[in-house]
Amino acid sequence: MNAFVFYLDIFLSILLSVSVGLTFAAYIVRREKVFVYAAGYLLFILLIELCIYDSEVCGPLSTWMVKNFGKVSIIKSVYYFGCAIIITLFVEDVTSFKLNLLSFIPSLLVFTWFVFLLLVEKSPLHGWLYIFPYQLFTAGISFFAIKRLKKYRSENKRMYFLFRLTLIFSLLIFIEDTIVAFVVHHQAMRNFTETVLWVIYSVFAVVYATSALKSFQTVPFETVEQVLETSDSSENDTLSAKSKNMHQFAVTFMLTNRELELLPLLLENKSYQEISETLHISVGTVKAHNHNIYSKTDVSNRNELIECYQSFSMAYVAEHHDVEIQQVAYSN
Repeated sequence: MNAFVFYLDIFLSILLSVSVGLTFAAYIVRREKVFVYAAGYLLFILLIELCIYDSEVCGPLSTWMVKNFGKVSIIKSVYYFGCAIIITLFVEDVTSFKLNLLSFIPSLLVFTWFVFLLLVEKSPLHGWLYIFPYQLFTAGISFFAIKRLKKYRSENKRMYFLFRLTLIFSLLIFIEDTIVAFVVHHQAMRNFTETVLWVIYSVFAVVYATSALKSFQTVPFETVEQVLETSDSSENDTLSAKSKNMHQFAVTFMLTNRELELLPLLLENKSYQEISETLHISVGTVKAHNHNIYSKTDVSNRNELIECYQSFSMAYVAEHHDVEIQQVAYSN
């Protein structure tokens, strides 16, 4: 059994390391906060795996940590608290929920409970009581996220899958912990249901990040002007008049190619959620790009942006029309 747990530790550590690397790389390329949150969460899980489950099979890493840093439980509490904070930020990003200080009270209560249990004398129920509030937190926030997605009729199947998975596994982990605490009476035992969840998280992150990296065709901060200069001239000739106006608008105000993707949707008065689902990016990323467009065009709201584009388009068409007339007159 110890040999199986040992190899499971190694496998999960490698898988988590790969998922952390890929999600962070996706963030560097796409600049979407959802990826940096995923990378941070998976990193905390990796640290828990290296430091905590190592102690359950009496490995050298935790022995060294105890010798130099004291109780491993304190470090574990900090890692789980970090996970709770990142989960809160992640839910805010994908559900367009506006955070405030009250939003972090559940995670602070979980951390307070961790610290309290460290001060009381250990008992057969200690391990079960320790992790229960965290599972309650993950189940509660997952249920909240699912409700938010349904409320706004989101079609983001990936997020539905992720939150439903977390909700189900929170219950399964609690059941396994209860059996271990009250039936097996073995506190220093790996929770295999939690391990399965971490494997699924890692695979999900690897697939999602790889897909994001493959689908990204241009440099994130490449301007539209640079894209048009490097593209085939025949492709530029086939652009409709409306598309040419929009591209010229993007060139004039130095919008990035990613911001140009958002521009027509903003001009159509699409909601953040609709844009998020159309472009397969998080609501938080939509808001960030929207803010950049407002800043570059010197407007403060959607109506002003539409007026700015309409004024520019009329001026551009008039100027382009005058040039065409001059060219015809010159040729004659």
